[in-house]
Amino acid sequence: MKELTCPHCKEKNIKKDGLRTTEKRGKIQRYRCKLCNYRFVVDDGFYRMRNNENIITMSIDMYISNLSSRKMRNQ
Repeated sequence: MKELTCPHCKEKNIKKDGLRTTEKRGKIQRYRCKLCNYRFVVDDGFYRMRNNENIITMSIDMYISNLSSRKMRNQ
């Protein structure tokens, strides 16, 4: 796992600062920079997505493997 840095000041001295609760994605870890006091969430590639990341990756996988729309709906 790569080391976390503050996106605002690029400082490596950060701490956990509670959880952010979303309706679709559940709880997401929030961090705070000890230098500039900036709060942030690590971007995992699914930032601002409205569905669970498991559903999104499963849908992309079915699309790439050429499943028909009907089979995807039934899945």
